[in-house]
Amino acid sequence: VQHAINDYLARIAQAMQRERRFSADAAHELKTPLAIVKLHHDGLQEVLNDVPESLAPQLQDAQLHLNAIEQGVERMSHMVEQLLLLSRVDALNALNLAPTRVGELIETSINQLITIITDYEWQINIADDLTVNVDPFYMALVCKNLIENACKYSPKESMICIDAAEVNGQIVLRFSDNGKGMTDTQIQRAKERFYRVDESRSRELGGSGLGLAIVKHILDAHQQNIGVRSSVKSGSVFYFTLAKGKK
Repeated sequence: VQHAINDYLARIAQAMQRERRFSADAAHELKTPLAIVKLHHDGLQEVLNDVPESLAPQLQDAQLHLNAIEQGVERMSHMVEQLLLLSRVDALNALNLAPTRVGELIETSINQLITIITDYEWQINIADDLTVNVDPFYMALVCKNLIENACKYSPKESMICIDAAEVNGQIVLRFSDNGKGMTDTQIQRAKERFYRVDESRSRELGGSGLGLAIVKHILDAHQQNIGVRSSVKSGSVFYFTLAKGKK
């Protein structure tokens, strides 16, 4: 019986490895054709931009098609970037742990999302001297993905809260929103690759369905888990615990 169980687990591990390898290979293969499509799009856009104003009304349909191509390329390029990042996280063997201020992680993340964060109200409660022992590059990515996720599923001008506090010698970070919330089934599936809680909303904003999967893998590497509290129409809270860093 033990041999059968071990064989079964080995087959599962091999299947998961094949899936990861396929995702990474597919992402690499898609980079070149996407770059070619983008190059031709930009060339056609330059041609349209040079058309005399008298002919512009006749080319409105062409501009609409070019806009659709641009949006599709941007969406696919984002997914390719996320797939490559996920494959990098999958292959993560060692972390470069260092004492890092929590405020610095949040500041780094917010600076990368400057184009969307202005649409929301923010409440950030983090002491200046609060420090964690993490890989700063990857942990900033965790924070960025959780902040971006909160923005995607929250009404504009709603409140998004980020807070961190020391609890029993460890640091607990929480990211809270006032979005649509999730059912128990959606909570269970939220960390799956390519899963979108709201397909239409995620596509509208260019979501790939990989953000929380990346968060999960990075926290796994830090030997921590991502927790979720949520209910429909009441928003969501994503939280996790990190080792306290030396000041």
